[in-house]
Amino acid sequence: MPRPRRHAAGGGALLSELTDDRPQPGYLAAVDDFRVLAPVRVGDVLRIEVEILRHFQAATQLRGRLLVDGALCAEGRVTLALPR
Repeated sequence: MPRPRRHAAGGGALLSELTDDRPQPGYLAAVDDFRVLAPVRVGDVLRIEVEILRHFQAATQLRGRLLVDGALCAEGRVTLALPR
């Protein structure tokens, strides 16, 4: 079953690509409007699409979608935050 942390991992990878610094440790701070629409099975090839919605202070809000063979399996928003 898809989990919000897959979107968070995709978002973390996106954020580390956009900066010249080394990736910083962070955590999943919030999950909003997350919906699981279809099961994901072992062996499925996942496509994770992530876009930055908002960046504020030490947190970033992202929207993510998880697709298998072009079919939407899960979607929602996650917020990643840096430790204080």
